[in-house]
Amino acid sequence: MISKEFEITENIYNDVHGFIHESFCGKKKSEDKKLMLFVQESLISLVENKSDSADKVSVTIKNAFGATQVILVCEGSKFSFLENSKLEIALSFEDMEEDKDGVARDLVLNKMSKQVKYKHAKNKNVVTVTEDKDQHKEIFITIGAIILGILFGFLLKAPSLNSFADSLLGNIFEPVVTMFVDALHMLIGPIVFLAVVSCLAQFKSFSEIGKLGIRLIGMYIFTTVLAVAIGFSLFSIFPVGDTSIATEISGVIEETLDDEEESGELLEAAELAENGSYGIKDIIVGIVPANIIEPFANSNLLQILFLAIIIGIGVSLISNEYPVVKSVFDGLNSAFMTIMGYICKLIPIVIFCNMAKLVYSMGADALKSILGFMVLAIGGIICMMIMYNVLIMLFARISPLPFIRKYWKTSITALSLSSSTAAMPLSMESCKNMGIPEKIVSFAIPLGSTINMDGSSLVMSIACLFMARIYGIEITPSLLISILISVVLLSLGAPSMAGADVAIIAILISQIGVPVYAIALIMGIDAILDMCQAMSNTTGDAAVTLIVSKMMGKLDMKKYYE
Repeated sequence: MISKEFEITENIYNDVHGFIHESFCGKKKSEDKKLMLFVQESLISLVENKSDSADKVSVTIKNAFGATQVILVCEGSKFSFLENSKLEIALSFEDMEEDKDGVARDLVLNKMSKQVKYKHAKNKNVVTVTEDKDQHKEIFITIGAIILGILFGFLLKAPSLNSFADSLLGNIFEPVVTMFVDALHMLIGPIVFLAVVSCLAQFKSFSEIGKLGIRLIGMYIFTTVLAVAIGFSLFSIFPVGDTSIATEISGVIEETLDDEEESGELLEAAELAENGSYGIKDIIVGIVPANIIEPFANSNLLQILFLAIIIGIGVSLISNEYPVVKSVFDGLNSAFMTIMGYICKLIPIVIFCNMAKLVYSMGADALKSILGFMVLAIGGIICMMIMYNVLIMLFARISPLPFIRKYWKTSITALSLSSSTAAMPLSMESCKNMGIPEKIVSFAIPLGSTINMDGSSLVMSIACLFMARIYGIEITPSLLISILISVVLLSLGAPSMAGADVAIIAILISQIGVPVYAIALIMGIDAILDMCQAMSNTTGDAAVTLIVSKMMGKLDMKKYYE
């Protein structure tokens, strides 16, 4: 930490600039300029609002949690910092020659509100300017956590470390992952609800909401159908599965049922399939909750989304008469997103624990028996990831390179956590950084995480054909159409439970004449496929949000390409 006091003279701006520039020796020039932009604007405001007796400004530079902060202190009366800022330097720095309707000022003001914090205490005005986080550093930390987790998992496989590994994973790693996932489950319902309500409250008419909703749902269904079509096409080119292994299934099932946890999941999936608990009719009827508490208690995102939509519309209708209602929802939304942000700082630790646990517990024999299916499914997801970029070029008519550059960290996070829900906050932030308006992001991403399951749908379609081939069931056009319709509709209401894809596959294969317990064949690699599906699901949500935003003329092209 470095501190220095400066006399309030005509040269104070140059003196402070030189002091900070020397402290930032070695930093990139662009980062230095951006920090100085906000420091100088803050300094102007402090000097203009100083008390008559104040003759100095204290400047402190320190590192806090990996980020550099510049703290400016000057005696003076309390004032509204952001409203006071003229932003003349900021507008000049952004090279904005015109500022019709204050759009340019709002853009810079929004950047300042995230990096500049103001407070008044003991007759002193204090402004803290925080340097932008190094996104590349976070990416390297995430990738490093994945690699270290994999290597550590293989290390624990050493026979001499078996007892230590079981103790470490069971008493430390597994509780860490469980607590993190439970924390996400606790917050994700309120976050989806508040984000959608706050978003809809900003719209001024039902027609505006309708246009956005129809385009989003249409694109989400289109990408799901496309994912299933890719699955069908790949299977027709590379048909995997051999009828000769059908006689061995009973042994595989017996081995699988020896594991208590997998047995419970398998039996639950079978029960869902046999009872038709997640049939198409039940999905439609189940959208409307019996009470307002049940959706949050059961983490039923479809019902939470329904509640959020009707309440958001209601808040929008009364926002002019009762603006305090909208302010309450906006405040709660900010509070929950802040809490989620702090929890997500633990992601590298959780990734390390999760990857080590996954590598250690995965048996090589189980993987070899269904290697063909796994490779085909992962190959299909890779094709779908490529297709998102093609869709961006075709529908949005823009280059997908900025999308790849600004979103790949989120994709990796979803992959490593095996959860599109866990990656939702990071996904929303990445979309905003692309120049997509916040009110579109706050509606599109939660909606997509609920009804858009491209990766899951692709794997389900291949799994059905894989099972049908093993059991000698003829794959006809009518069978393909039946699977397509079922996958699309069932993916819209996927149950909020561990192994949800297993439950849906159990439903699908029972409909085409395959014994429901045959899903034991693919349960050994369910964790690996979950990771890939989460990556595709999350990326698909963002791609559709980008496309719809561009089609509606709402995308900030300058921010997208910067």
